Amino acid sequence: MARHGLGPALVPDFLAAKLIASGDLERVYPEPAPSGRRYFFSYKAARKGEPGLQALGAWFKQQVSGQAGQR
Repeated sequence: MARHGLGPALVPDFLAAKLIASGDLERVYPEPAPSGRRYFFSYKAARKGEPGLQALGAWFKQQVSGQAGQR
């Protein structure tokens, strides 16, 4: 979804690594979300300035940082 500009995606790092490295996807938060696995919230880099994605990213960061002590 994120790769084609259809919305954000929560994906394992190994699936997004090449697209992030190429600049096609961008991480919203640099740290993986605590899940026992490594996932990154990503979206199409060309859409990073969209207010809806920025708001969703801010909410996601708040959720993850609130759980940082629970790891």
